[in-house]
Amino acid sequence: MSASILPLIADKQPPDSLASLLRHDQVNLAFDYIKKNSASFTEELIRICEIPAPPFQEQERGEYIARRFAAAGLTDIQTDAVGNVIGFYHGSSDDPLLVVSAHLDTVFPENTEIKVKKFITKLLAPGIGDNASGLAALIAMIEALTLARINTHGTIAFVATVGEEGEGDLRGARYLFTQGVYKPSWLLNNYSPNTKRGAPKHSPA
Repeated sequence: MSASILPLIADKQPPDSLASLLRHDQVNLAFDYIKKNSASFTEELIRICEIPAPPFQEQERGEYIARRFAAAGLTDIQTDAVGNVIGFYHGSSDDPLLVVSAHLDTVFPENTEIKVKKFITKLLAPGIGDNASGLAALIAMIEALTLARINTHGTIAFVATVGEEGEGDLRGARYLFTQGVYKPSWLLNNYSPNTKRGAPKHSPA
């Protein structure tokens, strides 16, 4: 990934290595915020999971995510022609544009019971890992960036996409990269708890 998306430091230049980035006071503040607020992130995860979003019926969950994007500090929040919810964390430049995304829909059909159940240390429900957890991670990242007042050189677009599962055939991501107004340079896709995928320019991966 281009270093120019990274936080600016005192001399207004991005850090030149991962080690220097991790010494950045504001970056550490963001990490501390995430560590100290795991309980609230878990509550967010449960709220998102319990909003139904079966294939081609993501609107209710999308409307909730749009409200949370605004509350967390994003600007220029919008829903595009296919239903992707987009909000911006603006840097000093609009280029490069990094998209950080997670999909709204679940693979489970309408009327599936989605009440989250707690079993010892686990949370169990259809779609909680795929992909309510990715959406909750977006909210956590936005809140951490906003609280730490991290100033980036490039701009980050946080996107909750529609139509990832099954017959949806990645329609939200495909639209974003092929027909959308914005031309992302990179994609970071939050897919289930521990998976992040980087994709090159204009790829609907």
